[in-house]
Amino acid sequence: GVLAESDVSLSLARLEARQLAQRIWAARDAFGFDRETAPTLDDAVATALQAPERSVFIADVGDNPTAGVPGDNPYSLARLLALGVPDAVLAGIVDAAAYSACARAGAGQSVTVELGGKLDIEHGAPLRVTGVVEHLHQSPEADAEPSIATLRVAGVRVLAAVAWAGGCEAGRVWAGRGSGGSGRKPSNAWCSR
Repeated sequence: GVLAESDVSLSLARLEARQLAQRIWAARDAFGFDRETAPTLDDAVATALQAPERSVFIADVGDNPTAGVPGDNPYSLARLLALGVPDAVLAGIVDAAAYSACARAGAGQSVTVELGGKLDIEHGAPLRVTGVVEHLHQSPEADAEPSIATLRVAGVRVLAAVAWAGGCEAGRVWAGRGSGGSGRKPSNAWCSR
């Protein structure tokens, strides 16, 4: 939507908003991606799995911490698991509690966590998963880089981070959280065959 304000005339504000909206609509074809797009995550995963390239990057910018949202929506992980993707990296989900559980369990150990869905509860509930902790990185400088656990759940390696540098962390509330519009904001995922 378009919002216009006027201290002088409500009708002038409406006219300007309508004209600006019409110009944006007329130019809508110019606002395109220079990459292949898919209508759903399932379609993107199917395309990736059939691609001749060995590795394919799938991104949905709707749950990107650098765009001001929490980055803790487990939708992509749920879909990758439901589709039985044999080899993928989900990079990543902001979840300090999941990272802590992985750190307590230790590398090589199995752990069950409620992953994601804690910071933005409007757009996704935590996803209960059991996996093996493959790697732990404890950041020496928490302000400069995140502490990250790599948790392998079936064929998916999930990076669970305390926070992304400059991004979101547990207990912090962000203005504009939940943006993305679809209500199903997947995180970034890297799929390889």
